[in-house]
Amino acid sequence: MTNCSIYLSKQQQSTALCIPVKDDFSRVPQEVLNQLGNLEYLKTIDLDIVTNPMGMDNVEIVKRNFETQGYHIQKFAIQFNELG
Repeated sequence: MTNCSIYLSKQQQSTALCIPVKDDFSRVPQEVLNQLGNLEYLKTIDLDIVTNPMGMDNVEIVKRNFETQGYHIQKFAIQFNELG
């Protein structure tokens, strides 16, 4: 099972931080956290089950980023405040 915990950036609309362990930001550089600003937890998904969750990048890219840098930055085509 490859977990992906998704946090929405309050500062950068339509941007999310994805990490493999919920609430473990230890591998995310402070500079990245500063750029994203306050984060709001959205959900945790299993990347081995979902092929294209919420319009995210290719699952294999997310997994590779988890292995190489410990996190993944996801840009979405819509702003989350447009969802309602």
